[in-house]
Amino acid sequence: MRTTLIFYALGVAFIAYIWAANSEFRWPWAHTVWQEQAVVNDPRGRLADLNDIVFVNPLRGWVVGDRGAILTTRDGGKTWTPQASGTTSPLQGVDFLDERRGWVVGSSSTVLSTTDGGATWLPLATGSVSSPTSVKFIDEQVGWMAGGAGQLWRTEDGGRTWTQQRNIPSFFGGIGGYQDGSVSGLAAVDANYAWIGGVSGYLAVTEDGGREWSRFFTDIEKIGAVFFTDQRTGWYGGEKGRIFRTDNRGQTWRRQVTPTSAAILDMFFLDRNVGWAVGASSTILHTIDGGRSWMSEDSGLVKNLVAVTAVDRDTAWAVGQGGLILRYRGN
Repeated sequence: MRTTLIFYALGVAFIAYIWAANSEFRWPWAHTVWQEQAVVNDPRGRLADLNDIVFVNPLRGWVVGDRGAILTTRDGGKTWTPQASGTTSPLQGVDFLDERRGWVVGSSSTVLSTTDGGATWLPLATGSVSSPTSVKFIDEQVGWMAGGAGQLWRTEDGGRTWTQQRNIPSFFGGIGGYQDGSVSGLAAVDANYAWIGGVSGYLAVTEDGGREWSRFFTDIEKIGAVFFTDQRTGWYGGEKGRIFRTDNRGQTWRRQVTPTSAAILDMFFLDRNVGWAVGASSTILHTIDGGRSWMSEDSGLVKNLVAVTAVDRDTAWAVGQGGLILRYRGN
C-alpha cells in the first residue's frame, strides 16, 4: 500500500510540474489529427509568441507574432520563411485577400500593407490609431481594424486613410487577458455589416458601415472571439469554454455545450456547420453541425492557442505560445 501511494504521489507531482511549466511536453499516448508542424522564431532567431494566422489557399499562408515577426509559407506550412516587417513591435493581426494583397497590425500604432505577398511591407500613416489588435478586409478597398480602448476604424481606400468609428457604445474598456486591447473579437461580413465583442460581455453590431451601432449584453463577462458566416449566423465565445450561436442576426443567442472550461480565444468557421475554436491550455474544439455538438481534439501539447484558420474541412492551422504552429489533417 505504501509503495502504491508513493508512485501515485510521484505521478501527481509529475503532472503538476508539466502543467505549471507550460512546456511542450507531448503525452506519449496522445493520438491526434492535430500535429505540431513548426516552431518558428523572430527575425533574430528567438522564439516568438505567435498571435494570428491566415491562409489564402492550402499552400500559401502567413503568421505574425512578437518582436515584429512575420513569416510566410508556400508549401502548406512545411517550411516558413521570415519577412522583413521593419518593426520590433508585437504584431497582433494579419489578413490577406489573395497571394499578393495583405495587411498586418500591431502595437505602437503599427499598420503595414503589401502588394507583393510580403516581399516588401510598407507602413501606413494611421494618425490616432492606438495599438490595433485585429484587421479584416472585405475587398482591396474596404477594411476594418479594431484595437485598444474600445476603438474601431474603417478604411475605404485600402488602408491609406482610416476613419475612427465614433458611435460605438462606451462600454468597451480594458479587457485584461484577452489580447492587448478592449475589442477582443472582430467579425466583418461585408462593407456595412460588422460585429465586435469585448469587456463586460457586450457585443456591438453595425449594419450601415459604422454610422450607427447597436449593443447586446451577453451571458459571459469576457468575450474572446466573435465569428459570423453571414448576416444571420454567428457565434461568440469566451470565458469558461462558453460558446453561443445566433441564427437571427443576434436577436437571440443559444448556448452550446462544450467539453471544456478553458477560455475560448479564437474561432473560425468555413460555413454554417464546420468550424473550430481554440483557447487556453491547448484547447481545440471542432464541430461539423454548427455547434450542436463540439468535439475536443487533443494536440498532445500544453500551450495556449490564440488563433485558428482553415481552407477546407480537412485542412486547418492554429498558432500560439512559443512560436507553435499546429496543423489539422482530416480524413
